[in-house]
Amino acid sequence: MTIPIIIDTDPGIDDIIAISAALHSKELDVKLITTIGGNVGIEHTTQNALDIVSYFHSNTPVAKGVDKPLINTLETAEHVHGQNGIGNAQINTTLHNDYSRRTCCYRNERYYLEF
Repeated sequence: MTIPIIIDTDPGIDDIIAISAALHSKELDVKLITTIGGNVGIEHTTQNALDIVSYFHSNTPVAKGVDKPLINTLETAEHVHGQNGIGNAQINTTLHNDYSRRTCCYRNERYYLEF
């Protein structure tokens, strides 16, 4: 039996590795990836999540989340992660800025995770 999970992340170099491992895990069932601004801005983190999902031919939906912290000011780390968050590497994919089509189905669904 697999464990259903939702990954909430700001995909930079480190998170891309974690997402890759989760998508290939026999123990995990990645139901949804939500993105936030963090390592880099929200447009890059969301595109990075879409790119890695597409690269591995996964059907896992990606939902664009908030672009900044609710309380503090966003402090990105382009000096560590590069301008795009993944060391300025390019992942050739077919999904680009396609948030609404991939997330619309999930706005009305609820996930109940047991811990």
